[in-house]
Amino acid sequence: MNLSLQPTDTTALLDQLGVANVAFQKTYPGDRPDRQPVHTVYGGANLFKADTCGRMGETALRNLQTYAPNFVELARVLELAGHEHLPTSEKDIHDLTDYLDRLPAGQRRQEPAWLAYTVYNK
Repeated sequence: MNLSLQPTDTTALLDQLGVANVAFQKTYPGDRPDRQPVHTVYGGANLFKADTCGRMGETALRNLQTYAPNFVELARVLELAGHEHLPTSEKDIHDLTDYLDRLPAGQRRQEPAWLAYTVYNK
């Protein structure tokens, strides 16, 4: 008894599976590469209102502006790579921000502050 498939049989089967897989991927593409939620909020349906998400977003932005008013502060709080080398004076932070704003994305990535800058400005 031969328990293995011949290459001619497997080729036909794999071709059929390939067509089915492509159709499945069109219907269910999976996770999108763009922005995704970072957390889940738990609460009863009686607590959820039409403006809940907007209010939560406003609160998050207010906290960010209060505790991390610029990308340098955010990098320090999160201890992002290279945070210890970022400037401390407001003028130097402003100058670095202006410099990074002017750089094309490809060049900006070569700068030590690129990660903190990019995360903050996402």
